[in-house]
Amino acid sequence: MKLKNIKIENYRFFKEEQEFNFISKEHIPQNILLYGENGSGKTSLHNALIDFFFYYKNPIESKTKIKENKNIFAEPTDKPKIEVIFENDINIKFTENGFDNENLKTEIEQVSKSKLFLTYQDIYLLNNIFKKELTYNEFRDIFTILYFDHLNDKFINFESLKTKFEKELNQMTNNEILADYNKIYELIEQFDFDTLDNQLMSEIEKNEIKLAYYLPQERFADFQKLFERVINFIEICETLNIEIKNDYWLKNELENISDKLSTLLEQNDRFNIKGFKVLEREDFEQKTILDEFIEELNTYILIVNDYEKIKDLIQNINKIVLDELKNSVDKINFILKFLDVNIFVRNIIEPKDYLFYSINIFKVFSVDLKIELSGKELKNHWSSLNEAKLSALNLAIYFSSVLGKKPNIPILVLDDLLISLDMSNRDKILSLLLDRTLNQAGQPFFFDDDYQMFIFTHDRAFFELAKYRFDSKASGKWKYFEMYENTSESYPQPLILPSENKIEKAESFIKIGDYAAAGNYLRKASEEVIKKKLLDTYLKELDKPTLDPLIKLYKKMLEDFTFDIPKCILELEDLAKRVLNPSSHDDLISPLYKKELEDALMVVRKINELDEIQIKKIINGGAILLYELENKYKVRFNFLKDVNLFVYDAKIGNRENTYLGNCGYAIYENNDWNNKYYDGFTTFTLKKSFEVVSHSVSKDCNIQIDADAFISKLKINNSPLDKVMIEFIKSQIS
Repeated sequence: MKLKNIKIENYRFFKEEQEFNFISKEHIPQNILLYGENGSGKTSLHNALIDFFFYYKNPIESKTKIKENKNIFAEPTDKPKIEVIFENDINIKFTENGFDNENLKTEIEQVSKSKLFLTYQDIYLLNNIFKKELTYNEFRDIFTILYFDHLNDKFINFESLKTKFEKELNQMTNNEILADYNKIYELIEQFDFDTLDNQLMSEIEKNEIKLAYYLPQERFADFQKLFERVINFIEICETLNIEIKNDYWLKNELENISDKLSTLLEQNDRFNIKGFKVLEREDFEQKTILDEFIEELNTYILIVNDYEKIKDLIQNINKIVLDELKNSVDKINFILKFLDVNIFVRNIIEPKDYLFYSINIFKVFSVDLKIELSGKELKNHWSSLNEAKLSALNLAIYFSSVLGKKPNIPILVLDDLLISLDMSNRDKILSLLLDRTLNQAGQPFFFDDDYQMFIFTHDRAFFELAKYRFDSKASGKWKYFEMYENTSESYPQPLILPSENKIEKAESFIKIGDYAAAGNYLRKASEEVIKKKLLDTYLKELDKPTLDPLIKLYKKMLEDFTFDIPKCILELEDLAKRVLNPSSHDDLISPLYKKELEDALMVVRKINELDEIQIKKIINGGAILLYELENKYKVRFNFLKDVNLFVYDAKIGNRENTYLGNCGYAIYENNDWNNKYYDGFTTFTLKKSFEVVSHSVSKDCNIQIDADAFISKLKINNSPLDKVMIEFIKSQIS
């Protein structure tokens, strides 16, 4: 389920109602890429999405927050509003009164637990994950980002319990705690096991017991729990430097009582040990002095209740953090490999604790990974990795924590996420977001098209890079916005513009008569379109990717593959000299120039619609090409490299000597492979291999073969050639 629309009014930077329409012309919800200057309202939109989707985390706090975020220029009677329409036309308004309906309560709650909102501040915070001196707040914030659904409530409970416990402790004097200890000491000292044993005594006749009574297991467990509570109480006393008497004896006496009580359990059957024959067994359910002892003792150690809960919570948090990190190692490494970052996480170094809490003692221990850089172990990766690599590692850790946790409203919101990365690494993250590769289970490694992504940035260069990538690899799935501050009114307002591509901008400038700007954008659009059509190997040949050399290089690429050069390319070549170079025109307002610009616009649109050359692998390196002639003659060649096919406009491209079969060969004679003609791994083109075979067949078998006869007898990995392979080999040997 995706978002179709959001309306914001009287909220933060938005005074007047501003509407963001997220659907395409076909009414399909799109992913959103938004560029916004600082102070344009970009962050207000981002926060509106957060406030909306995190409403159910704390409805009372959320209603207070939206009230506090009221636009400062709004009238006293104006109310802030965030209204979201989903693709099933469910409409939810969020005001100071909360949500106006709960149609999607479960789904929205699920989003808030998925932690699919990430900002650059989060990434900077994740940088602290490896700090040696980590504060509790840093630790909490880091692992709330990573494992929100598992840890957020636990951190909240821990902080609440810690505050409550320390408040209760501060309200007690040391003398009061000492008095409780002395009473505990007295009760334990006076406990009479023999009296309990007599209460459980059964009637014995000679060596036979008709009904034997035993201490119930749950009562023994109650004592064991009491034992632990007393130990914790002693720990509190010692930490507070309260001088208690003989605590060693007290612990030892509790251990002795525990040992004696265990003899009363049925599993240890004291009667059987003494040689009695027991006819019937039964747990003693009536109240005993042990029950009275436990009840009374617990009244003096109430202070331990929250302390124990705190320690249990800490233990639980430590376990979750360690388990989640260990389970993420493979995902982290897979992501790092995808990003082409030469870091490998060998394992998680297990600490004794991540968090340790005792009275007046609260310690946080950092996360430590065994990390290798280019195969060499780093002893101190925190200081050894540069900012870009550290950010890439942190992003890998983050993405490993959210992958596979797709909510029913799969929304991913990234705000200036990549500003700490260089442009190359930003491009890799974009590739990750766009990758739709499936694993063996048929599930996406990363994200699928169910996700609706919102990417916010104030970096213009990154915005243009992202637009280029999205248009190239996910055309028709993204919508672009630009936001600026509108200062023409009496108070600042956002100016929200659909982000047009250069072709659309050129058309807009032609319509308003700004021909110089139109010509400039058409030239840039032409350069951008042709660069998209060029293979990477050709792009590398360019020193200056300006229009004239780009056209020449594009024509050369098509000629290299023997593809026809489209008419629109030749037209653009002419227009580049006459129209798209303003210095060649001294009358930029004439009707003639307008007509030429319109012609240029049409040509650029045609070029934009041209197919790109597709590269398809048709033969894997290592495949065996086998030629067999009526069991008289066999030759096999090994392709030592992958063979790629270049397809353009439904035609297969042909480049001389492009596809080399790096082959080793041997001839089959006398029912065995005869290596007398073996010449190591001699390099052959496919054309050369045909010439070798035809010559050998003519010489050894007195049979003449042409290209068609040669191809008809070929097999690859013992399978007949398909039409594509036949056409490809024909193009190589003809």
